[in-house]
Amino acid sequence: MNIIKMCTSVIIMSMFIIGISVAQDYVTEPKVVRIKPPKAPKIIGLSKLDEQDEKELLNKLSPELKAELLKVKEYDQQKFEELLRETSYGRFEFYTDFMEPKEKERMENERKIEEMEVKTEALGIRYEYASSTEKQKIVSELKAVLNKLFDMKEKARSLEVEMLERELTQLKESLKVRKQSKDEIINRRLNELIGKGDYLDW
Repeated sequence: MNIIKMCTSVIIMSMFIIGISVAQDYVTEPKVVRIKPPKAPKIIGLSKLDEQDEKELLNKLSPELKAELLKVKEYDQQKFEELLRETSYGRFEFYTDFMEPKEKERMENERKIEEMEVKTEALGIRYEYASSTEKQKIVSELKAVLNKLFDMKEKARSLEVEMLERELTQLKESLKVRKQSKDEIINRRLNELIGKGDYLDW
């Protein structure tokens, strides 16, 4: 009799386990959409750049600036590395997905300004090592780049002014609403202090 009970218990337990297993096959977990966090830029130290770091930084530059820096490398490895590092300091691409269009435009303009600044320094270094004939060409090119850089900086200032004007408009609107809601805001703070309800910020 005990053997029959034991067999019955084993059969019931087996059916229970099989039932759970089958049920799990039909139960699908809800899909969780995970947002990939923005990738932070690699921080390049002050020690000598290795070949991989150099390649990564150069590949992020415009073809024009890349070619300019490689010319500097022919004359002065140390200054080449300094300029290459400078190009990495102002890169904030990993933030742009969370920015408004105007802010993206401002950041992109700032990135271009950084590159143009580096280019002027690179041209200055090339000038030191150039022949008399080449120096005249470099001066002409440098003047053209500085002219373009000036226009870009003015554009950056205009974008900044636009952003500040928008913020000022929002602040004025907020101030206007708060003045109109003065009594409600005061009552809300009063209720907070005496332990009653809340409906408007202090």
